[in-house]
Amino acid sequence: MKWIAVAFAGLILGSCVKSIDNQEAAQKAVDEYFSRKAELRTMSARVQNVIFRGTEADATVMVTGKGADPSTAIPIPYVLERKSGGWEVKGPSKSAMAGHAAQNNGQMPPGHPGADAGGQAMPPGHPATGNAPGAEKDGSQKLNLPPDHPPVGAAK
Repeated sequence: MKWIAVAFAGLILGSCVKSIDNQEAAQKAVDEYFSRKAELRTMSARVQNVIFRGTEADATVMVTGKGADPSTAIPIPYVLERKSGGWEVKGPSKSAMAGHAAQNNGQMPPGHPGADAGGQAMPPGHPATGNAPGAEKDGSQKLNLPPDHPPVGAAK
């Protein structure tokens, strides 16, 4: 009879375990991740959707500057990992970010600030793009190659 009481108590206590496969748990992990990274503390992140795959989850996170219009949010895919009763952000999804970088042949989309003469101007106070470290006056990047390095693009 004691084993029935123990089994019943275990069943009751086991049913009280809360599933972490939900958007709120993923949002908590994203909030903790953004608060730990100095470069992300000025950003707002909202989990738009999550796909759970056992010990990992794929989350689409809408990112904006804090206080910015939510309609300006950029979707960034993140990978989460199940850790000790919760989720932890591993980082941005590498494959999805590689696809994002390949759009427009690596060029900024038309109309993006500084993209071309038809685009918008950079915000007031923004340094000139030609003044970036390693940039040429035309905004292109110079390569700091060793003196004996063959020219880039030269036949091997």
